[in-house]
Amino acid sequence: MKHIHTILLVSIFSICYSTAQRNTLTYDELYGIKFNNVTLGQIETTEANTAQMQTLFGGTLSSEMNETSPSLAKDFSNSAITLGFEDDNDTGDSYYLAYMSVLDESMEVTIGLVYET
Repeated sequence: MKHIHTILLVSIFSICYSTAQRNTLTYDELYGIKFNNVTLGQIETTEANTAQMQTLFGGTLSSEMNETSPSLAKDFSNSAITLGFEDDNDTGDSYYLAYMSVLDESMEVTIGLVYET
């Protein structure tokens, strides 16, 4: 009987301590994620400026402007990625990255630090 209690306790402790580990990215890690060598931070800092976005992605992006409610929006896309910016203030000078979709496996996504030897 004592042996059964020991097995039961060990089982309960192993279940309690074997939960999945949660990993959280730091600010630098998040904004350091790269899409074909363009960081998320670089994309954010363009604030939907068309010339800057074209420079980052080598002139391959098409853009579309939405000037209707509920907020202003600018979308950029090519065959590999779609990026959407919104301006909730409807001023045209306060865009933030609202969504992003990687569309094609040709888009190289790098998460974390890359160490060169």
